[in-house]
Amino acid sequence: MQDIFGDLFGGGMFDDFFGRGRGKRGAPRATRGADLRFDLEISFEESVFGGEREITLPISQECDQCKGSGCEPGRNRETCRHCGGQGVIISASGFFRVQQDCPSCGGRGEIITHPCRNCRGSGMVKSRQKLSIKIPPGVETGSRLRLGGKGEGGSQRGPAGDLYVVMHVQPHNIFQREGVDLFCDIPVPFETAVMGGDVETPTLDGWARLRIAPGTENGSILRLSGKGVYDLNTHERGDLHVRIAVQIPKNLSGPQRKKMKEYVDSLEEANYPERAQFRKKAEEFIKYREQKKG
Repeated sequence: MQDIFGDLFGGGMFDDFFGRGRGKRGAPRATRGADLRFDLEISFEESVFGGEREITLPISQECDQCKGSGCEPGRNRETCRHCGGQGVIISASGFFRVQQDCPSCGGRGEIITHPCRNCRGSGMVKSRQKLSIKIPPGVETGSRLRLGGKGEGGSQRGPAGDLYVVMHVQPHNIFQREGVDLFCDIPVPFETAVMGGDVETPTLDGWARLRIAPGTENGSILRLSGKGVYDLNTHERGDLHVRIAVQIPKNLSGPQRKKMKEYVDSLEEANYPERAQFRKKAEEFIKYREQKKG
C-alpha cells in the first residue's frame, strides 16, 4: 500500500508521513542568538548633545570549556540508542504510521552522557558584560540604537543576536521638546514688556539676546530659527520657541507704590486699545439684551 501511494504521488510528503524521507539528524545545527532589549534612561543634556554611557547586562554566551558542545572536555556526544541516531520514533497503528521526535534525545539523534560541569550540558553560560554605548545628538524617548552582534550568543558557533537600546529621556526644568523643536518660557520684567528692550534666553549654543518690542503681551512667542535639536536622519536643526512670561512686580515698598500710582493715574484709555475694544463689544451685547427684554 505504501508503494502504491509512492508511485501515485512521487514520494515527498508521503515519504515523510511514512517515515522514509528522514535520515539521521546528527549534531545540532548552529543557531543564531536571541536579540535583546535594554531600556536606558538618559538626561535631557545627553539626548541633545550626545554622550557615552557604559551599561552592564547579563548575556548568554557559548561555554568556553566545552566550546558549546555541552560535553565534558575530552568527551563527545553518543548516538541515541532509543532511536538509533535517527532523532525520530515511528509507531504503527493499523494502516497509519506516526512519526514523532525521539523523547530520549529530543530529536537530535545524540545524547550527552557526560555533561559539562561548567554549563551543565546546555553549552551556554550566563555572564555579565560591560558595553560602551555612544549616544548620538538628537535621540528622544523611544529612539532605538542597534548594536549588531551584542545580543545573546549563538549556540554551536552560531552568530550572536543584536542588542537594541531604547532611550528614555528625563524631563528638563527649562526646555520642553516636540520633535526637533524646543520650547521654553522666559520671565520678562513688566517694564521691559511695556517699554521694550533686550532679554537673554538660554539655548543649546549658550545665551542668546532677544529684542522685546514695546507693548509685548504675556504669552507672546518668539522663534529662534536653527536653535533646536539635531535631526537624527538629516542632521538639520529645529527651532527654539520662546514664550514671554511677563513678571508683575511684587513686594513694592512705600515709595515704589507711590510712583506706581502716579504712573497708573497718568494712563489713559488709549493706552489700553484691546480693553477699549472689548468694552465696546460688551456694550453692544448688553444693549441688544436690553432691547430684547424691553
